[in-house]
Parts: sequence; structure tokens; C-alpha cells
Amino acid sequence: MALSSRSRQSALILFASILALFLSSSIASPSCCTRHLLPLIPDPSESPPDSDRDGRPRLIPDPDPLNVRPDDWDDEDDGEWEPKLIDNPDFAWRPKLIPNPSYRPPPLHERLTTEILKAVPWVVLGVLATALLDLFGPSRDALRRQLTGAG
Repeated sequence: MALSSRSRQSALILFASILALFLSSSIASPSCCTRHLLPLIPDPSESPPDSDRDGRPRLIPDPDPLNVRPDDWDDEDDGEWEPKLIDNPDFAWRPKLIPNPSYRPPPLHERLTTEILKAVPWVVLGVLATALLDLFGPSRDALRRQLTGAG
């Protein structure tokens, strides 16, 4: 069975789309494990306050039942007993962010390449869907008859 020029063109587009999809997925992109520098980082000189703005303490006594004053504890010899403290899970505080001195924005060509690589699969999918509809879909005359109610 000989293919018409339109069918050959659609088959060629389909083949090119599949090839482009394969190539776009095999192009190396930055690893997810690569540490990306952020433009802002927490201020290392800032330490958390004793309580947050809602008055919740940063540290609370450990609720562990074993965290009690021992029977043989002597305040005169051992000093005043204090329970073990743990971080309060309800404590809400974020350090002030400062500009990262090590941050260098990526060059324009890297940003453009990244955006193009993000778009390639969708463009290929669109071309592929168009080629499949063109190759296997109804003819334009059949669509016109169906839409005008004549068929």
C-alpha cells in the first residue's frame, strides 16, 4: 500500500517527534543532588530567642516519665535539680535572611537553556498529537460534513 504525500509527511513528523522526545530526555541536566546556592541564607550570627512572638518557650521540659528528680538528689551537694530540656515543637521562629556572598546568578544562556529544556517535552507532545490526528484522524471533508450536520 502506497502512502500519500500527506501520510508520508505525517509519518515523518511522528518519527521526528519521537526522536526529539528521546533526545530531549537524554540531554544531561543539572543533578537533583547538585547543591544550588540560594540568593538569601539564614544569618549565622543570629540565635533564636528564648520565646517566640506568641510567648511559646524555645525549650520545654522533656515529657519523658523518666525525666524526674532522682530520689537520692541532694540540692546542697548536687545543686538545684533541673529537668532535661528539649526543643519545643510549637516554637515558631525563623532567622533573619541575609544576602549570600557565594551566590552568583546563573548566566542568561543557562537560564534560557533550562527553560527551553522544560518546554521541549510539551512541544514534542503537541507535535506528536497533531501528527497522530493528521495521520489517523478523519479527513477534513468528513469533519466538515459532521460539523455541518450533513453526514
